[in-house]
Amino acid sequence: MRAPVIYLVRSWPRLSQTFIVNEVLALERRGVDISLFSMVRSGEELVQPQVDDVRARVHYLDDPRSPVRALIDHLSVLRSSPLGYLLAVAYAVRHPELSTGYANCSTLACFGSAVRLAAAIGRLRSAGHGPAHLHAHFAHDPALVALIVRRLTGVPYSVTAHARDLVQIPAASLAARSAGATTLVTCCQANADYIAATLSGTPADHQPAHQPDTQPDHQPDHQPGHQAGGRRTAPVQVIHHGVDLDHFRPPTSDDIGEPGGTSGTATVVTVGRLVEKKGFGDLLQSLAKLKADGHAFGCELYGDGPLRDDLVATRDALGLTDEVRFRGEQDREQIIAALRAAEVFVLTPVVTDDGDRDGIPNVLVEAMACGLPVVTTSSGGIPELVEDGTNGYLTAPADIAAVTDRLGRLLQDAGLRRDMGAAARRTVESDYDVNAAARRLEVIFRTGRPAEREEVP
Repeated sequence: MRAPVIYLVRSWPRLSQTFIVNEVLALERRGVDISLFSMVRSGEELVQPQVDDVRARVHYLDDPRSPVRALIDHLSVLRSSPLGYLLAVAYAVRHPELSTGYANCSTLACFGSAVRLAAAIGRLRSAGHGPAHLHAHFAHDPALVALIVRRLTGVPYSVTAHARDLVQIPAASLAARSAGATTLVTCCQANADYIAATLSGTPADHQPAHQPDTQPDHQPDHQPGHQAGGRRTAPVQVIHHGVDLDHFRPPTSDDIGEPGGTSGTATVVTVGRLVEKKGFGDLLQSLAKLKADGHAFGCELYGDGPLRDDLVATRDALGLTDEVRFRGEQDREQIIAALRAAEVFVLTPVVTDDGDRDGIPNVLVEAMACGLPVVTTSSGGIPELVEDGTNGYLTAPADIAAVTDRLGRLLQDAGLRRDMGAAARRTVESDYDVNAAARRLEVIFRTGRPAEREEVP
């Protein structure tokens, strides 16, 4: 593609959003020219090493600028499209509700970011590099900015919706973002079903936390857009977040070092932000039962977050100080090393009372790519990835006894671990390759509609 694609994110770079970095890199390998815009800086000190491989220049919309510079941007956009600017101002003023629910910015603040991005687009156009498409990652603030940019510049946009950004914004806000988009992309069929139900007016806020353990044999590549309440909605396409299969791979004899857990014991690894929806409290309860049942293990917990102190206290109260080690946030290479040294990966997500949930956690895909059997729950879109008893084990969310039982089975049976781990790798190779995901996204950016399989080169 000759004309650049603008990627808009909330913050850059984020350690927990490695999938965006991998996606950008895969698109760049395909020759897609990307301009990367971030609403704010992440402020994180630990950065994934592959961020340095991104060729796209990063533009921050929160760059400190004088009132004169801000005025120049507004005047520039006003001069290029007076009616569009005035209509966009009126739209932002009339619709403060579009930033309710899960949001970091008001609608007017999103308008300000949109003007800065629109001014940048104007400069690209003046230099002969006008963008062909704008893609917003996350359905909350970035999608709202993209919607307003479309009104200011006419540049078409698509959105990738993930988890909290999708289920914790009002239905009317999702409908407005959808009405202006060419395509809504999401990482799992469970999210696509949620979008379809929400935009059709079917109550979708109270879906059961326990999803069925099996999925239909075939899911359509995308769901067509339609009219909902007199308003157009964009077609929805499921594109799984892919992993780099050359990096996330089963260990060879040269890869395996000393396990991170207690010497002479099996190592269980888990990775995730220390927040409620990840269910780490349930996991600690399961590990305590596992110890009481006589299993010897070490558990390496990678990640950080607001619940760290509470979880450390729970670990100590359960008598797991020698078994469970909190390793904090680590970069990709350290996580890969941990996965290759482990016997089992476990993650026990739940749906919180306010509806927050995972789609398909990327760490599960990464662990399976490394040939690890997984024990997890049927929260969100996980049953689309994990087939119970084949490439891992599924339990109902918060079923502590079931998690304990499945972990015990795997720790006791090396052959079962080997067979499930091999099946896990095959699953990821089939449906979760980052390069395949990039090919389908490129079709959306080039054509403005979802990619049929036969269209993907």
